[in-house]
Amino acid sequence: MALLITNAARSRRESRGLHFVTDYPDRDPTLDGKDTFVTFDWTVVSP
Repeated sequence: MALLITNAARSRRESRGLHFVTDYPDRDPTLDGKDTFVTFDWTVVSP
């Protein structure tokens, strides 16, 4: 489970809450209320 969460967090292209990404320091309001899904083959599916 920890690997799934880490993989999803690393794929984010925005900063949000405690998850701050130096490459993407701003929050993306178009992603509000959107979920990130990780499949069993480690594919990350984000809206």
